[in-house]
Amino acid sequence: MDPKRLLRIIGARVHNLKNIDVEIPLGMMVAITGVSGSGKSTLVHDVLFRSIEALHKARDSGEAAALEDAAGNLDAGPRISCRKLEGAERILSTVMIDQSPIGRTPRSNPVTYIKAFDLIRALFANTAMRKSKATHPAIFPSTFPAAAARPARAMAR
Repeated sequence: MDPKRLLRIIGARVHNLKNIDVEIPLGMMVAITGVSGSGKSTLVHDVLFRSIEALHKARDSGEAAALEDAAGNLDAGPRISCRKLEGAERILSTVMIDQSPIGRTPRSNPVTYIKAFDLIRALFANTAMRKSKATHPAIFPSTFPAAAARPARAMAR
């Protein structure tokens, strides 16, 4: 992987993340996965998003003091939650989409409303792996838990 196309989080230290280092490739779709309680949301929301927001705020204000405040005040809005963030200058803007349910069911969130899962399923359906396994696009995960288990069973055949 080209080091110029990586975002490096060094020394992430919030909640259950204990000084971890992570490399995330840029310019492609990336999934952060792990078991329940492993720190996926903490990494994305509290470290990655807030750190990039703090860096953008400091850059836009042109003040080094703003960056120091972001690193020191853990209760403030945007803050740096890691020892070092490399490659963040390649990210021009960030948007955090709240995944809280909109309606009565947990499946009715902003992503389902804008049909982003349909796009993601279509991307996976066109991969070489899907075509080599002779599977149907419908096996890729949807917002229903039963469907999420289907790819593993279908690809195990």
